[in-house]
Amino acid sequence: MYGITFGRLPWLGLRADAHYARFNSSFGNGSYRAFSLSRNFLDGLRLEVLAGDQNFASTFTSNNRYRFITGNVETNLGSHYFVQGAYTANRGQLSYDQWMFTIGYRFDSKERRHE
Repeated sequence: MYGITFGRLPWLGLRADAHYARFNSSFGNGSYRAFSLSRNFLDGLRLEVLAGDQNFASTFTSNNRYRFITGNVETNLGSHYFVQGAYTANRGQLSYDQWMFTIGYRFDSKERRHE
């Protein structure tokens, strides 16, 4: 597995991440590539796009290639709560679209409590 990450691209303020993995074993072989761009805005809003593909072949399946793209938006609601939404489009032998929505609570909030 290989990868490279740029924590902050100059002029754009984006975080870029690229990964490549190749595997070969008794059950099958293939590769995985992915590239993502993300950006935080004032620690309260985070946007991310992830795209890539995966190739897989084994004696149990035919050679399959999957391509995907995912968009993710996350924002804080106060010091403990957050809202996250995402969409994924996956194209290949089993093509699908997926939507996700989450409302969550962060237990590790860094806000100082006054007693």
